[in-house]
Amino acid sequence: GQRVRPPEHRGATVVAEAETFDGWVRLAHEPGWMLRVWQKKEGPEALLAPQGDMEKLATVELSDTPGPRRFEVVSRSGVEVRAAPCASAKVRGRRDFGEGIFAESQTYDGWVRLVGGEGWVSSYSPQEGPLLLSPLFEQRGGWREQRALAMSALRSGP
Repeated sequence: GQRVRPPEHRGATVVAEAETFDGWVRLAHEPGWMLRVWQKKEGPEALLAPQGDMEKLATVELSDTPGPRRFEVVSRSGVEVRAAPCASAKVRGRRDFGEGIFAESQTYDGWVRLVGGEGWVSSYSPQEGPLLLSPLFEQRGGWREQRALAMSALRSGP
């Protein structure tokens, strides 16, 4: 799990095992959730500070509203849906290149939990790199063009 420290309680550490896309962290060794980032009008305020690497999150961008996050499969070989967030867990199904999936949370080692209890998908592979793309900022200028170029390159291969 990811260790986080609440800034207002210097020295206090909690261990989080997963996070929603609007910044709520599920505690690992006790029941409950804590808000990691408070979205204020003036901008985000960190309530919990990570005590390690957060680079393995499927996405670091926070949603403005609670709920599932859409991802697109960008791995040309597709991705496997597993029963647990572990590469050795039973395979429940597959999602193909270009297919959209909806996830309700993510772990700190790169897994996303699909809505409706469908299973888990890894967002990263050491061999392939990113397996999923979260198109949260598609509406921003230039993003659609960048995405189209990236998808075209992935389709055509080396």
